[in-house]
Amino acid sequence: MVALAELHTPAAPASTASIARPQRRARAWLWTPAIVFAGCLAAFVACQHELAAAIGRVQFERSGVLVVAAPIGASTARFLAVSLGTMVLARRRRHGWWLPAIALVAVPAFVTVDTFVFPALAPAPLGWGWLLSRGEFAAPQPALLWFGAAFDLALAFGPTIALLARRPRTPRVPRRLDRAAFAALGLAGFGVVAYAAVSATRTTGGSTSRELAMLAPAVLFAALLGAGGRWWPLFAAAFAGALVQDGTVMVALVGGSADISRAHALAAMRPAVFAAVLVGAWPLVAAGLRRLSDHPVALLLTCNGLNVADAVLTASALRVHEAAEVNPVIRTIGLPAKIVLVGIASALLARWRPRLLVVPIVVLTGVFIWHLAGIGMRP
Repeated sequence: MVALAELHTPAAPASTASIARPQRRARAWLWTPAIVFAGCLAAFVACQHELAAAIGRVQFERSGVLVVAAPIGASTARFLAVSLGTMVLARRRRHGWWLPAIALVAVPAFVTVDTFVFPALAPAPLGWGWLLSRGEFAAPQPALLWFGAAFDLALAFGPTIALLARRPRTPRVPRRLDRAAFAALGLAGFGVVAYAAVSATRTTGGSTSRELAMLAPAVLFAALLGAGGRWWPLFAAAFAGALVQDGTVMVALVGGSADISRAHALAAMRPAVFAAVLVGAWPLVAAGLRRLSDHPVALLLTCNGLNVADAVLTASALRVHEAAEVNPVIRTIGLPAKIVLVGIASALLARWRPRLLVVPIVVLTGVFIWHLAGIGMRP
């Protein structure tokens, strides 16, 4: 009887210390990436300081005048953006966490940014000290810039590699993109193209391909980050703003500059920040399309609303001779007949196959974005 009583005796409740111990073990792996991050940051700042000191000594020996040191603060801001940004992507289990940083470094090697600052086939290191390594009035050698870019990226990727190595092994649920996600990413990409076209039109001598190349790091980071968490717009905007290729912009924001004001520096960051927030919102657009596909009435109203907006904006552009109707059917029957025909066809689809209305909704949304780009190109 005693043994039976002992068998059925309930176990004593676990103490608070025993419950908190696994939580401490779960967070202990964060210390190693933090230590690696501090060491890599210190090594990067020390390297940029030595480059700045060497530049100062060379200029002093040549002309007897000590020039301004390399913008260490601007370089540190770029390093922090890349290092922390890649850690955030790796923490969210994004396999392409390295893509934005590689795009940032490799873009000037294939796209003409500034032939004096960036020689042909030369990357853009994170530290601006490498760009001034031969003095104030001489462009550096491409081989030195490739070495500097590799050195800076190795330091920036160090904390992320430590984070991945020390992260607890947990089963990963595969993340699959459905049709709504692909449609949202397509709309976001088309929006970036339209915005780059507007930005290139308003910039003297600019081209759409160059603007897209300059926006590539911010767009890749925002697409990988997605609209996850409450502060995702702030993360996307901070990463995009810190990675502007123009060094004078970061110098003006960090320490002030006589060549450019802080207001103009913020304006120079606007395209990258806007593109990052626009692309980062693709999960919200995908969720809206999924929710919309379950409501036939909402699909019908959205499709016809976008069609009416397209007709009104097209008529406005035709009236001021900014566009020409190339569709022979619409040119024959007119825009009012188009509204009626689309309304009848969409009503039939809403009755029999309502989810097919998502396709014209996505197409008409792209057309609406292009109309907005055309309005933005107006002088």
